[in-house]
Amino acid sequence: EWQGGLEKAGLWDGPVLNRAGNSVADAAAFAAASSNVRAQLAAVQQSSLQALNRGLVDTRELEGLLVVGRFGLFVVAIAATLYFRRRMVKDLMRPVNSLRRGVLKLQSGDYSHRLDVARRDELGEVAVAFNGMAAALQDSHKALTYRATHDDLTGLANRAALAERLLTSFEPDSDSRTRNEGLLFIDIDDFKDVNDSLGHGGGDALLVQLAQRLRASVRSHDLVARLGGDEFAVVVLDNDDGTPATGPVAERIYEALSEPFVIGDRSLRVSLSMGVAQRTEDTADVTELLRQADSAMYRAKHGGKARYEIHGG
Repeated sequence: EWQGGLEKAGLWDGPVLNRAGNSVADAAAFAAASSNVRAQLAAVQQSSLQALNRGLVDTRELEGLLVVGRFGLFVVAIAATLYFRRRMVKDLMRPVNSLRRGVLKLQSGDYSHRLDVARRDELGEVAVAFNGMAAALQDSHKALTYRATHDDLTGLANRAALAERLLTSFEPDSDSRTRNEGLLFIDIDDFKDVNDSLGHGGGDALLVQLAQRLRASVRSHDLVARLGGDEFAVVVLDNDDGTPATGPVAERIYEALSEPFVIGDRSLRVSLSMGVAQRTEDTADVTELLRQADSAMYRAKHGGKARYEIHGG
């Protein structure tokens, strides 16, 4: 009121004051500023809440991505483990399977299979041992097969090999030229006298030398066999034109005896009695062919020795 009276008297030119003595304009400005501050604080609070909500959303998305990423890494790790484990098992089983195949081949009589020895571990040592065993078995098999089909003293085919050769020639599907062949039975004349004069060692030496001369007298596709003791046999294939070759082969054998045998410091001559049987379409089997050759040989012996007789001749 006093402010109004002074204004009317022209004595107050200052700002309008309220009861507390404060400027009314300042109070209004302060009230407006306070209201504006509250509005700004509310806006900041609202913006902060929105940012916080967005942050929470981004955090959840990040957590989801992390979960997916961890799962993906887990799957990749499992796949890699399975892959390398499979590779390891495959690398391990490859030599094991090769060893199994090798053992099966050995069981079937095939001793030629060899394992890869490139590995430098325990499996490589097993492969080396297997190859050594297979080679030893192969050598033993060859030696046994040779002994089963060859004469120990002369190295010629033995009686079993002769029988197999003749049986093969009588098979229906044998070569047409093989079906026509001749058989020579050979016996050393008076071989007992040789043994008595030279001893069994000298007799064996004579048999070895005679075997060499017999082998040199025949063709590559003929077969010379020792039947035992001082008896030999020769399977003679017909000539390419189908004519019998037994006669010419027998003549070459007798020519081979023209030179004396040297046993130690002794030189001696021997003679042979020989029987010849020619297989024909009427020859029933191997037994008949052997019988014919044997019979012809004994005829040669009884006829004076040092000669050959042809069955049916």
